[in-house]
Amino acid sequence: MDDGDILPECGGIEVIHVPGHTAGNICLLVEGSLITGDTLRSRRGKLRPPSSRFSEDSAEALKGLSRLESLDFDAIYVSHGDDLITGGKEELSSFLGRIRSAI
Repeated sequence: MDDGDILPECGGIEVIHVPGHTAGNICLLVEGSLITGDTLRSRRGKLRPPSSRFSEDSAEALKGLSRLESLDFDAIYVSHGDDLITGGKEELSSFLGRIRSAI
């Protein structure tokens, strides 16, 4: 899969390449939901970056998060922590505001 590919399932799933956690790390955008896998984590409704301990390039992982802000979604589904079923984009913007100096 390449960045920008559209998979035909579920009416179209967009592939977004967000390297850093791993070189081939991706997110998937489908019907107003962003599936982040290990790109983001959450705890008590607050987003967190991928663990630097388990990331190939933490600085690249943080830079890639800015790409997600321009996407159209409300829900965020993560691999580790609590999913944000509503208000995901707002929490992403708030999270990015808190870490802007690092990226």
